Amino acid sequence: MSMEVVAGMLIMWAARKVRTAGRQLNGITDRTLELAAQRLSEVVETKLGTDPAIRRLVSESEQDGQPTPAARASAETALQDAADRDPRFAAALEAIVSTLPSRTDTGAATGVTSPGIQAGGAVITGPNFGKISAPTKIFNLAVQNPLVTLIAIALLIAAAFFGVRALADSSGGGGGGEAAASSGGGEGGKTAASSGGGGGGEAAASSGGGDAGKAGAAAMVGNWKSSGSSSPQVFGEDGRCSGFYYNNGVPLDIGGPMTCTMSSTPDAEGRYELVVTQSPNQARYKVAFDTADHATVYSSTGQKIYEIDRF
Repeated sequence: MSMEVVAGMLIMWAARKVRTAGRQLNGITDRTLELAAQRLSEVVETKLGTDPAIRRLVSESEQDGQPTPAARASAETALQDAADRDPRFAAALEAIVSTLPSRTDTGAATGVTSPGIQAGGAVITGPNFGKISAPTKIFNLAVQNPLVTLIAIALLIAAAFFGVRALADSSGGGGGGEAAASSGGGEGGKTAASSGGGGGGEAAASSGGGDAGKAGAAAMVGNWKSSGSSSPQVFGEDGRCSGFYYNNGVPLDIGGPMTCTMSSTPDAEGRYELVVTQSPNQARYKVAFDTADHATVYSSTGQKIYEIDRF
């Protein structure tokens, strides 16, 4: 039995461990070749694992995917010598090779008469043995598993859609992605913000507003006491909140998680948009900061609802 196919299978298995083989080659699935190559590699490893020629063949195959002709020739010689000395080893190799599909003479193509694996008229042997491209594997996987492919594509599209939507929500502050226009008044980037708290007075607030110059949701993070309720209101860094949903001017909690999002910039009146959701309920409010620890909450139509103080 010629050892060219045996050496070729060792090369394929060594290269397969560091490269992805194709799914199908001329009708022969790579799984058939892979299992046979793995079994053959184990048999050779047990018999000749420390042989320098075999170790050189495996090492070059793992590094470059194709050993030098000298390394291959030396390995084939070592395999043939071992098979001549040990009939059981030779029989084991023959049994594994015989599990492959058909074999044919490659003398016309290579000038050397040796067995090879034939598939659809193409002989898999010599330097071409085990070279199967990764794109071929992906393409054939899609062809052979259309339902799985469609599901995977649908999941990718869904993930992309929700990713873009989440990005848009975060940039828009939960208010439909609308950017609040700067009032253009004042100096040094400051805007005039309505205090909303009696006497018609106005307080100059920085464009960031809120806690120590923080803007948007960062300014709301913390514990608050409302003028319209004895229950505390909590605004968490992760967007979870409690006590901020109001219905007809009074707090309403139907149970379940409540989330709050806030625009990153104030509108022309210096008010941030606050969106409170407790499924299936959702409401929008306007929040104007007088100081870092005091703010007034308005309805979406601009009517004052209550005031809050940080504690």
